[in-house]
Amino acid sequence: MQSKAVLIVAIIVASAISFGIGYVVAPGKVVEVEKEVVKEVVKKEYIYKVINPNIVVMYKGAKKIENPYPYSTINPALYEDIYLSALIIAAKYETDPDIREKLYNIIQQLSNDILPVIWLGQMIRMEPVWSWVYNFSYHPLIIYSFKYVSKDSKAPNPDTFTLLHDAEPRSLDPAVSYEGPGWLNMHQIYETLVTYPIDSADYIIPCLAVAWAYSPDGLEWYFVIRGNVVFYDPWENKTYPLTPEDVVYSLDRVVKMSFGPSWIISQFYEKGEVLSEKEFNETISKGLKTYFKDKTTTVKSIKELLDFFGYDGPVAGYVKIKLSKPYGAVLACLASTPGSIICKEYVEKHGGVEANKENTWMYDHPCGTGPYYLKEWVHNQYLVLEPNPYYWGEPKPKIKKVVYKVVPDINTRILLLKKGDADMAYISPSFLGKLKGVTLEHAGKKFELKIVSTGLSFIIEYIVPNAKKKPFDNVYVRKALAYAIPYEEIYEKVYNGTLIPLCGVIPKGMFGYTEEGVTKYTFNVTKAKELLAKAGYSEGLGGMKIKMLVVEGVKEWEMIATILKQTWKELGIELEIDIKSWPVVDRMIESGDFEIYIMGWGPDFLDPDDYAYPLLHGGYEFVDVKAVVISSSYSVNSTVGLAYVCGG
Repeated sequence: MQSKAVLIVAIIVASAISFGIGYVVAPGKVVEVEKEVVKEVVKKEYIYKVINPNIVVMYKGAKKIENPYPYSTINPALYEDIYLSALIIAAKYETDPDIREKLYNIIQQLSNDILPVIWLGQMIRMEPVWSWVYNFSYHPLIIYSFKYVSKDSKAPNPDTFTLLHDAEPRSLDPAVSYEGPGWLNMHQIYETLVTYPIDSADYIIPCLAVAWAYSPDGLEWYFVIRGNVVFYDPWENKTYPLTPEDVVYSLDRVVKMSFGPSWIISQFYEKGEVLSEKEFNETISKGLKTYFKDKTTTVKSIKELLDFFGYDGPVAGYVKIKLSKPYGAVLACLASTPGSIICKEYVEKHGGVEANKENTWMYDHPCGTGPYYLKEWVHNQYLVLEPNPYYWGEPKPKIKKVVYKVVPDINTRILLLKKGDADMAYISPSFLGKLKGVTLEHAGKKFELKIVSTGLSFIIEYIVPNAKKKPFDNVYVRKALAYAIPYEEIYEKVYNGTLIPLCGVIPKGMFGYTEEGVTKYTFNVTKAKELLAKAGYSEGLGGMKIKMLVVEGVKEWEMIATILKQTWKELGIELEIDIKSWPVVDRMIESGDFEIYIMGWGPDFLDPDDYAYPLLHGGYEFVDVKAVVISSSYSVNSTVGLAYVCGG
């Protein structure tokens, strides 16, 4: 009777959206639906948790991806799951924010339950900064915004802010750079259509676009471009006005060049088009949707749109972006570094754009609209940024010179910071204890080197077991390992209190995060042994030898591996720590030639898709996927569980 209720809902919904033949997945079994003929088939070994009785995800044309690539077309554990794939694809392309949030809640809960990846924790951002620095802040995507920073008048070099880092940028071209040092510096030089408040990741605000709207089907997005903004070319001391053509050129260029960060734009971008005011008026008069912060509306005129955003300043023009398919994270992607707007005239003057080829001039000659410009770059030593004299925004930079100094050795960075030769430094968590209690007197005033918490980052740490190899192909073994991790010891001894518990793939503070219906794994060896017995290992793993891959030079991961080597002995695991260089680790991950490894993940853009898709995707693709909210007129008995995925 209960299964029949599930079946009826599935038939009604499937036929309503013309999916025809499908599969309804319920805990413990799969029910095959063909017209009104029902046949039960055996489900695989694990019974999914009951998640949400209100949403059905439907797919058709399922196909296993050939030669899937870790972190791209399959999760890093190589765990194959058609249903998880369908959920992730449905969430990725869902445009209704309420449904999208519920889907990511489900994904969060499943990531906690089936554990393709074992979640270690989420980083708290701790920055060693001298007390003479004011208004210093960190943002999960923007990293730092130096235009807000000032220094005490009695500080050493009060007009200069010096940051010590371990590496220089790979490039200062937003179409090429795909690493922290490059993004940190480019956020000072370039700007995007939209951005975030420096103190919040909760919502997006206007930047070079003053307003946005989208078509009811979610396939077309429209942007009103800010007027009276110029690019500054410091090499010829020349300015160029920002135009809608620059916007389209910038996005086209990222996709055409096809370097590392290009996927962030190419995953949704089909083409851009400059619209006249008349053309945009004709389009908007038919009704476009828009939202800002927690408000949504439909607008039918440009004035109505601008009034909604509270903007009455100059406008440079209008841009339409055509999407390949609806995508809920469009604005989040456009706020990321590869969404930076560059000057078409400037780039064309210096080599233009070629497919799959780097522009060597743009590598170290940025021309942006941001608060700073690149004054000097002595490679492998330092970069100097100075205030852009033509910057349009507020506040104007107070610091007259930002020095990004490259100091690869962490002990040297610590020494220079203690002496007051720098204002802050990139110091990994395990070394922060060396900076406690440091003071310095300068110009008759005493200052303190503070370890400042700038809030939760979206950087997460996790362990990846190879789900294609025994014993990790068994979910109960993965759960056993999750219970055999001394989390508190790792948080305190390894990370100096800068890591907090993480219950699933989505970090705390991000859209889609939930703690509802999740297991909070704690260190419990007895529970771990019970789960091993459930997996068929009643006497433990019997001295099984397992290699844990650790990236060379990451002290925290080596410390974690050393702790687990001792702890996992109680489960019958002989853990061998295998330290390899980054390039070797990359090749081993790509080829699947590993047993288990430790890794971290940070945001490319601030959306759960940037976590769920690369870290959980189950290795299947589909002709179509849709999510449907079941009407209240139909009921599913939740004691049976949710028919949450169906397809054909």
